[in-house]
Amino acid sequence: MSLSSITVGLGGSLGEDALKQLPAACPMLESVILHFQAISDTFIMNILAYLRNLGVLALCYCLGDISMLSFSLSMQNLRKLRLERETPWMTNNDLVILTQNCANLVELSLLGCKLLNSDSQKIISHGCPGLISIHLEGPRIQKTFIFDAASKLPMLRKISLDVCDASEGDFTFQIMLKGAS
Repeated sequence: MSLSSITVGLGGSLGEDALKQLPAACPMLESVILHFQAISDTFIMNILAYLRNLGVLALCYCLGDISMLSFSLSMQNLRKLRLERETPWMTNNDLVILTQNCANLVELSLLGCKLLNSDSQKIISHGCPGLISIHLEGPRIQKTFIFDAASKLPMLRKISLDVCDASEGDFTFQIMLKGAS
């Protein structure tokens, strides 16, 4: 099949067998977006190994147990990655591996990663220097995060911070404003 994109949401459901067969049935897929689907490490590793043209992977509010094993393969063609409520176990060490395997990302969304701390921004900017969009959620973000991200990610055009608080008080733009006066 020449299908290049598939999105399955809350109203639809692909069973485990259908998900396993997806790479063989649609080898030209460039975009896989799943909301509220039952997924596993086996499924994710299967699509990452066999969908060579995959540029977009979004796993949002899916069910099932996945681990870092899912993201241990090199995904250099992947340009957009959304992991929304999928990886609450992700640590900074896991993030290092993820960014090494996805170095060409231009969009990254990590929601619900409760174990990431203020060092995650440094890991992301070092591992994915071409980001144009970043969407993060969670506490303990450095108060200079916005300035740091804008200065260390030269292509960055969009920052989305949900349910975030600066670890040392309010976010600050002091450094940027000093240079402007």
